[in-house]
Amino acid sequence: MKFTFIREESLAVKESGQFFLSKVREYEHHAGQLAYLFYDTIRLSFHKSFDWYALLEYLEKNGVQSHGIVMVTFFFLGMVITIQVAYSSANFAGASIVGAAVASGLVKEFGPLLTGLLVGGRVGAGMTSAIGTMSVTEQIDAIRSLGANPIKKIVVPRFWSIFIMMPILTIMGDFWGMIGGLVVAKLNLQLSAFQFMNSALQALYLSDIIMGVIKSAFYAIVISMIGCYNGFNVRHGAEDVGKFTTNTVVTSFILIMIADYFLTKLLIIFIGG
Repeated sequence: MKFTFIREESLAVKESGQFFLSKVREYEHHAGQLAYLFYDTIRLSFHKSFDWYALLEYLEKNGVQSHGIVMVTFFFLGMVITIQVAYSSANFAGASIVGAAVASGLVKEFGPLLTGLLVGGRVGAGMTSAIGTMSVTEQIDAIRSLGANPIKKIVVPRFWSIFIMMPILTIMGDFWGMIGGLVVAKLNLQLSAFQFMNSALQALYLSDIIMGVIKSAFYAIVISMIGCYNGFNVRHGAEDVGKFTTNTVVTSFILIMIADYFLTKLLIIFIGG
C-alpha cells in the first residue's frame, strides 16, 4: 500500500513537471512568433506603396474615437487624486501640494499606464475581433492568393496608428486629468487656478513627459502585436473569435503591468526620476 502511494505520487510529480515544461515551450513558441511578427511589421513598413489611406482610417478609428473614453476616465481620475491628496495630507500642507501630486502622478505613471489599459481593452480587442473574423471568412487567404502580404495589408497600418496615437492620447489624458483636478481644487479646496497650476508646473520636468511618452509607445507595441497575433490565430468560427479576443485583453493587461515596472526602473536610471 505504501509503495503504491509513493508510485502514484511520483507519477503526479512527473506529470506536473511535464505539464509545466509543455507550457514553457508553448510560451516560448508564442514569444518567438510575436517577435517575428514585429520584425516583419517593421521591415514591411519601409517597403514601397505604403497604404496611407488605411493608416489615416485607423488613426481615426483607433485614436480619435478613443479620445472620449480617455477624456472621461482621466477627468474623474484627476478629481479623485486631488481629493485624496488634499484630505489625506490635510495636516501637512496638503492643499499646497495638490497640483504637484496630480501632475507628477498623471504624467509619470497613471497617464501612460491607464491609457495603455484603456486602449488595450478597446482597440486591442477590436483588432483581434476584426482580424479573427477575416481569418474565419477566409479573407486573409484571399489576400494571399492575390499576391499581397497580409501583414503589410492588415498589421502595418494598425500598428502605426496605435504607435502614433498612444503618446497623443496619453498627453491628452494628462491634460484632462489636470482639468479635473483643477475643478475640484477650485470648487472644494478654494485654490485658485494659478496656485494649482503653479504647483503642478514646478513639479514637472521634461524628463517626466519623455518618460510617459516612451512608456506609452512601448505599450502601443504590446497592444498591437498581441491583438494582431491573436487575430491571425483564430481558426474555428465565432467561438474562437470570442476566446482570442478575451485572451488579447487579459494578456495585454498583464504584459503592460509587467512592462510598467521594468520600464520605470530603466527610465529612472537613464533619464532620471
